[in-house]
Amino acid sequence: MSRFSPQTRRIAGYDLARAIALLGMIFVNIKYQMEAEDYGTPLQIWLSNLIDGRPAVTFVILAGAGLSLLNLCPRRSNKSTPVKAYSTILKRAAFLFLLGLAFSRIWHADILHFYGVYFAVAVFLLNSSGRTLFTVAMAAWIITIIFAYHFNFFALSAVEDIWAPEFWTGKGFVENLFFSGCYPVFPWVMYFILGMWLGRQNISDRRLQKKILLFAVLMVVISGTCAWMVENIIITESTLERFPLIFFLIGTDPFSLSIPAVFSTSGTALLIIVLSIMAAQKAGTSKWLKPFLAASQMSLTLYIAQIGICQFLLMAVGQADRANPLSYAWLWAAVFNMAALALAYFWVNHFERGPFEKLLRWISK
Repeated sequence: MSRFSPQTRRIAGYDLARAIALLGMIFVNIKYQMEAEDYGTPLQIWLSNLIDGRPAVTFVILAGAGLSLLNLCPRRSNKSTPVKAYSTILKRAAFLFLLGLAFSRIWHADILHFYGVYFAVAVFLLNSSGRTLFTVAMAAWIITIIFAYHFNFFALSAVEDIWAPEFWTGKGFVENLFFSGCYPVFPWVMYFILGMWLGRQNISDRRLQKKILLFAVLMVVISGTCAWMVENIIITESTLERFPLIFFLIGTDPFSLSIPAVFSTSGTALLIIVLSIMAAQKAGTSKWLKPFLAASQMSLTLYIAQIGICQFLLMAVGQADRANPLSYAWLWAAVFNMAALALAYFWVNHFERGPFEKLLRWISK
């Protein structure tokens, strides 16, 4: 039987969305590896900034959805989640956390060790109601605002170098992990919990797809409009000094702590996911879909390979630690992504799972 048989339990739409998010993350990562973020035309820089962070949010939401799908049978039968399932998830969380910390030695913007914490937190919400998920997500956001405002975390520079002494101090490590890192637990765990809610829905229902699609578009448009109005019409320097909380209404950058950013990035992610599900449903068993499904099944391996291979190649051609044009970085990313799709398709057809996926599965038995 083909590895991509319709009989597989995986949801093709989620796999397509995950592959798109992965390829988007690779575009972003290579841009920063090549230090190209400030070297392009104004349009290129605008597009580059627009993409930043959004693939990562989509990836985190999909991870939450995947966790809910793992627990789908017990929930539908009103049974408790087996103890083994909790053990498996916590083992995977620990593996991702430790692997990510080790990986951070070559890539300061690693997301894997943050992933480990998201899973560890979410395991306690497996059987929670939708209302509880919403409450916890809002609590996470409120904690983010309180701590950011009280401890000035929105002005705190992240410890980007794993070799920096302050990273390994208790204070530096906790700050980085929970508040000031690239993908801190607060507020990013919100996106994971949103994914848990999404994974419980009958996403194959066309009516639900249209509702989520409409809601996602409204989230993006309204949040973007509000952020623009605050930044260009309402706010002044004196206003910011008198009312510093206005900071939380500025911008839609996924790495900011603003309210519009949360709605804008969540809306974008939901758009990508729902459109992917609709495209996969329409595609059926079309050949063009299969490399994306394979890339999704090897997402951990491809993520790690991209960083390592790109770093090695940059050193080999003498481009490491040297600024490059955005167009050059995008060319590298496009070539790598095409190669990744081809490799994933070959590998999954012959070996079923990627090397790191097999290791994760073996460790979490």
